[in-house]
Amino acid sequence: MDREAQKRSLWLRKVANLRGWKNLFAQFTPIQTEIQAFFPIDPAYLCVFEDLDSCAKVSDNWETLLGWKREVLESEPWIQWMDSASMREWRDRLQSLVREGKTGEICTLQNRWRHLDGSWRMLSWRISLGPDRRFYGVAQLSGEPPASEAQWHQMINKIADGVLILNQDGIVLFANSAAENLFNLNHEELLNLHFGIPNSKKEICEIYLPQKNGTYITVEMRTEQIEWQNQLVYLASLRNISDRSLAESRLRESEERYRTLAESSQDLIFILNSDRNLAYINSFGAELLGIEKPSTIELELAEITIIYQFKHLESSIKQVFGLNASVRVEDELVYNGGKLWLDTLLVPLRDNLGKICQILGVARDITQLKSIEQSLRKTQGQLRQREKLLRLTLEQAPIGIVTCDLSGKFLHFNPAFSQILGYSSQDLKQMSWKHITATNDLQLQENYYQKLLAGEVRSFQLENCYKRQDSTKIQGIIRVALIRDAKGSPMHYVAQLEDITERKQAEAKIQASLKEKEVLLKEIHHRVKNNLQIVSSLLDLQAEYIQEPEIIEKLEDSKHRLLAMSLIHETLYQSETLAQVDFSDYIERLATNILFAQSTDYDRITLDFNLAPVFLNLETAIPCGLLLNELITNSIKHAFPEPLQGKIYIELHYQSPETAPNLNQTSCQEPKIMLKVSDNGIGLPANMNFKETKSLGLTLIHDLTQQLRGNLAINLNNGTQFTLIFSELKYRQRI
Repeated sequence: MDREAQKRSLWLRKVANLRGWKNLFAQFTPIQTEIQAFFPIDPAYLCVFEDLDSCAKVSDNWETLLGWKREVLESEPWIQWMDSASMREWRDRLQSLVREGKTGEICTLQNRWRHLDGSWRMLSWRISLGPDRRFYGVAQLSGEPPASEAQWHQMINKIADGVLILNQDGIVLFANSAAENLFNLNHEELLNLHFGIPNSKKEICEIYLPQKNGTYITVEMRTEQIEWQNQLVYLASLRNISDRSLAESRLRESEERYRTLAESSQDLIFILNSDRNLAYINSFGAELLGIEKPSTIELELAEITIIYQFKHLESSIKQVFGLNASVRVEDELVYNGGKLWLDTLLVPLRDNLGKICQILGVARDITQLKSIEQSLRKTQGQLRQREKLLRLTLEQAPIGIVTCDLSGKFLHFNPAFSQILGYSSQDLKQMSWKHITATNDLQLQENYYQKLLAGEVRSFQLENCYKRQDSTKIQGIIRVALIRDAKGSPMHYVAQLEDITERKQAEAKIQASLKEKEVLLKEIHHRVKNNLQIVSSLLDLQAEYIQEPEIIEKLEDSKHRLLAMSLIHETLYQSETLAQVDFSDYIERLATNILFAQSTDYDRITLDFNLAPVFLNLETAIPCGLLLNELITNSIKHAFPEPLQGKIYIELHYQSPETAPNLNQTSCQEPKIMLKVSDNGIGLPANMNFKETKSLGLTLIHDLTQQLRGNLAINLNNGTQFTLIFSELKYRQRI
């Protein structure tokens, strides 16, 4: 990028950052660039190309040439109207201008273009690559004379910017109508006016032009040296920017006032761009957060969070964009000096199109108020909790609560205590424990009262029989504690009485029902096993009517999978507990059955077991048994082709002693179980992909591993080794 382009780019970025005019200036094209491209040519039909296929601007007379509206020509790809035989030359010639950077060099072309009515027009082109990397072109109908000088003047006079041509002495040789308006001079007065010689061959500057009323206007002037009518001249384009300069001046004054206000504030004030970059932070905020202010411009928010962190800033910013309105939030700020609570107001700042381009944040320190508020809320919460606890305990508790003196007389009690015993409140106030406790239990209860008084126990719990007012008896659990004063002297007893009569009766029914269900559940497992074996027998019968070996083999595989599930139900049926399967015993039985069923010459293959006691629920045992069936079957069928002999090794244990389940301990983490099946056979192909294989058996191995939520590792050294690490699955909720 040359110096002029860098200068212009820097100026545009500065204006865009300060005033939001980026979109306007990004579309600006210096008018003298277009004139320089066309000036040595007698213009007829003018156009400006953004690239090889699309056009940015065309002159009005194109509609008479091709019949298409100007709006269509400027929005649709031009390549659709060009003769296909000419496209290759068109692209090659224009791309060569771009590759070689031949700015200002004229490229001549001739090709056919389709009219709206379907006819064709032969056009002669003169195209130049401009300094802004766009193509500027003039087209004429083949054989059509060039446009007249009057037509060219008429075109230039339609340009909104002033255009001057100066000789080497700074004398005006040509001026358009817009230039006459800027200078407040007619055409004759402006011609031969000594304007002055520009300081350089290429310059962008601001000048002040006097007006007849004694005021001045601010004009942006762009100059460039070109060749015109066989002489070297200066081409100058003039644009009135008085309104912009006035707006800039007022904006600078307004910015200065608000900046002074922000810098003197004791609130944290900052501005974030829409891409979360920090555009501004005041001195108070920078000092508070330990940020050097010059380094905050265009500093990404993610980088600042290394120094400090707003806990809710990012979500609040999303709310501003989502609601398209201001958002207020109480936010906690953690920084290198400590922690603050801030009352933060986020206000959207909009550009000329009404789109949110920045967010203004004003954060006020409310740490002290927050501390007081939290203390008050905590105290109020504790009081409410105590009040609620006392109310629930004394009035709404489902168990009876009573306080009594050291002799056992009832002092205070809740409604549940009265309801359990069937006595009225007045009656209970005249009674004590000896009136309601069964004679056989009273002495034991008195002994524990003495232990409380002696300090031998802090509380006790007994299951006694108590008498109701209607002479019926209930089974109750009594829990008693002794209340002492500040000096440690006994004051009174607090007791809870829970009626467990229905529970005891229900427990007896449950025990009887449980024995019945155990019998039924064993019968269910037995029936499921029998049904699976029936299905297996049906598969055997079906196989007798099938001649295709592949189908027979698939039926055999399906039968073995059914037998693997059947064996699990048989193991449960025969076990003492119906909840878990002794999987080590199951493995030996399954592997032996598969070996005898799969191999006619089973003496060639031996089984080697290293099994620790591992008990699995039915949810885990079935997929694990099916996976084990596939692994053993694969080894027997494929690892030892005749007459090769070998060994299948099966290992099962918890991954480490620390992870083994302990009946005396509880752990939040499920113990890991390791199941290893290996053989010393010929092995699997090294490039085997379980996820993409067409084998049902290997697909089942992959899917069952996912079902067990386990990890399966494969080692192909010296045969094939599968190592599965998994945990026991929890029973899924059934509907």
